[in-house]
Amino acid sequence: MKKNKIALAAAALAVSATMLASMTACGAPKSTGLFYSPNETANGTSEHYKLELFEDGTYEMTYFHRWVFNGLGLTYGRDVVSYGEYTVTATDEDLGTQTVELGTPTRIQMCAFHRNGTLVTVDTANWPEVDADGDGAADPVEYTLYERADTESWESAEAFLAAYGRTYTAECDTVKGSLTVTVNGEQIPAMGAVTPAAE
Repeated sequence: MKKNKIALAAAALAVSATMLASMTACGAPKSTGLFYSPNETANGTSEHYKLELFEDGTYEMTYFHRWVFNGLGLTYGRDVVSYGEYTVTATDEDLGTQTVELGTPTRIQMCAFHRNGTLVTVDTANWPEVDADGDGAADPVEYTLYERADTESWESAEAFLAAYGRTYTAECDTVKGSLTVTVNGEQIPAMGAVTPAAE
């Protein structure tokens, strides 16, 4: 079981690194801060955030979520990377803190894990155009996070963005590099399926 956990951790890091590497290139905006929230665990679940701010007013927020089925060593979860613009709404120079509002994401990358393996990866900036059944229309992106969850089916990057997109308020400690995150609304469900946004 220990070997499985080590292998999963290595696979998750490799997938996340691949996802994030696409945003690293010559001429990219300069980073102005990198912050991490503590890993919170409860009832077999764990979640934490990583936030990077850039000088051009954009952000990259990663939401890590895992759910472990105790006894079997099975791990499910999602890594959701959101990109968008942010606004600094408050700053305390004496304490070295700032409050940041993260706007609606304009791009999302997501990697879902199922039974210790990668289930699906999605990038709204590179939406797959696969027509496996030959009907002339692109197939939807579909996945089922775990056995009792509903199957998600996404016809377009726009629909996926609307459903997975979240806005956040982030309290950043510029001295310690720590982070406290509050989601504005409901967070992405731990084990349930994400449903399409209301029109």
